Amino acid sequence: MASIRFIHSADLHLGSPFSGMKGLGAEQWKRLQNSTLEAFERLISYALETRPDFLLIVGDVYDGEDRNLRAQHRFQQGMEQLQEAGIPVFLSHGNHDHLGGNAASFKLPSNVHVFRDSVENVELPVGSAIVNIAGFSYGCRHVTEPMIDHFPQKQAGVLQIGMLHGSEESDTEHAVYAPFRKEQLLAKNYDYWALGHIHKRQQLSIDPPIVYPGNLQGRHRKESGPKGFYEVSLRDGHAELEFIPVEAVRFERIVLD
Repeated sequence: MASIRFIHSADLHLGSPFSGMKGLGAEQWKRLQNSTLEAFERLISYALETRPDFLLIVGDVYDGEDRNLRAQHRFQQGMEQLQEAGIPVFLSHGNHDHLGGNAASFKLPSNVHVFRDSVENVELPVGSAIVNIAGFSYGCRHVTEPMIDHFPQKQAGVLQIGMLHGSEESDTEHAVYAPFRKEQLLAKNYDYWALGHIHKRQQLSIDPPIVYPGNLQGRHRKESGPKGFYEVSLRDGHAELEFIPVEAVRFERIVLD
């Protein structure tokens, strides 16, 4: 079977206002406000250096439906850089940056496929392999109905990837959007499930991988530790994942004697 290599990122939250952060000096505050954009720039730089076959962004590119103009401009520039390098991008919008917002929208280059508000399955030739990528964007902020039933079954002879911004229906720690059960994802027989929405890095299944990469940049003390994305290689039905940290500011809990 042919091999592919791609980047799985989610929850960029570009333009996050970092509300509630008090007691910081002017320089610290400026660094924190720029941190989501700096983490994004590190993602773009890594992609340009390593040249993956494609890049996945699974929801919440922006922090709000108004889509901060500075953040949109920087995102547009990053996508144009990837276009010049010949790197396709598959993007879904989540509950924070849903399609129903009133924001002015920056035109993205042709290498970027933005999923509509119903599930699509897009074909991408990668060398000798055929890759199908299924996903959807949130049409409004609250998508509470299950979307997993609309995802197609895997076809024979192709590599199938699913992009799903949502959470397990049993999750009690987060707002449950586009709920699913792990068994439902496994039943689709996909080669890789690229998840978003939960800001904690975790792997719900190893074979096949069902993965939350977490967000690119922690936004408060509860989002502590390294933040970044996964570089994924699929070869002969086997997946290799490498976590790449890119956060500009890291939140940590320190215990003092």
